[in-house]
Amino acid sequence: MPKKKTHKVIVNYTIPFSVIGIASNKKTFVVSNELNRLLEINLSLVHPVELLINENKKIFDTFSFQPDEADCIFSLISNHGTSGSLLENYHNLDYFFIISGSEQTNIDIVKILKNNKSSVFLAVTEIVIKAKKEQVLFQQMLHQLWT
Repeated sequence: MPKKKTHKVIVNYTIPFSVIGIASNKKTFVVSNELNRLLEINLSLVHPVELLINENKKIFDTFSFQPDEADCIFSLISNHGTSGSLLENYHNLDYFFIISGSEQTNIDIVKILKNNKSSVFLAVTEIVIKAKKEQVLFQQMLHQLWT
């Protein structure tokens, strides 16, 4: 009798995204409202992101929005959760505003946020996630939020 053949399917699922770091001394809902006002979107509170980092379960407040007519998604995630920071390397940033959309959409949003003199934002900076560990962490978060 011939041996059964088995095939292993590996799915490498990645979500393209841009990250904007925001420093603010305001609560998450205030930052969310300011982003809503500036970008004319409607971020709303969703289930918090839960991650297992170094054997510790960490929970981070999250606001998200996906417009009906656009192929982009917006999420605001607190960098400071129940058991420390999401990304220790960016401990000076309070929030990550994550955009999954066209490259031009992302560029336009970065310009709007950087050029606006909002009293809510102390600093706004575009972040390039290069470290493999951080890329995997963001992919896990986005998979929770956007799938």
